[in-house]
Amino acid sequence: MDSGEKIFDAYPAALTPRTRVLQLTHMSNWTGRVLPAERLCRLARDNGTLTVVDGAQTFAQMPVSLRDLDCDFFVTSLHKWMGAPVGNGMLVVREGVIDRTWPLLAPFDPPPLRVDKFDHWNLGTCNSALQAGILPAARFHREIGVRAVHLSGLRVSLHIYA
Repeated sequence: MDSGEKIFDAYPAALTPRTRVLQLTHMSNWTGRVLPAERLCRLARDNGTLTVVDGAQTFAQMPVSLRDLDCDFFVTSLHKWMGAPVGNGMLVVREGVIDRTWPLLAPFDPPPLRVDKFDHWNLGTCNSALQAGILPAARFHREIGVRAVHLSGLRVSLHIYA
């Protein structure tokens, strides 16, 4: 399958009323293929299916609008294209699914029905140095600009595959 249209066309038949979650790898790290994730998330929502988008290769490497993507869960590694220390990640949860989503580790107190219920620093030793590296990496990335990062990534890909 070499076009986004052919890829998209394969999904409607695969989604059934029993499909509960559709996990999408936004971009393949092998080929650089970007899935038509916005359309697939819309299709899944129309089917009553939750969506989890793995944005490890797209976030901070190309323009990504989480509003336009409209997935239920977006996860990414902050060390790849943003340059934060290895081990940092990010989870974005659509507001409409926060209440029915529970963290894997239980907090000491009942969690609030807000997104900060996933933010439990009381569950063990916190690596504050790891966290401290996120803001400088984000500032540096903003100075460079996502378009410049995306264009340099395209140049590298074209050179590798040429």
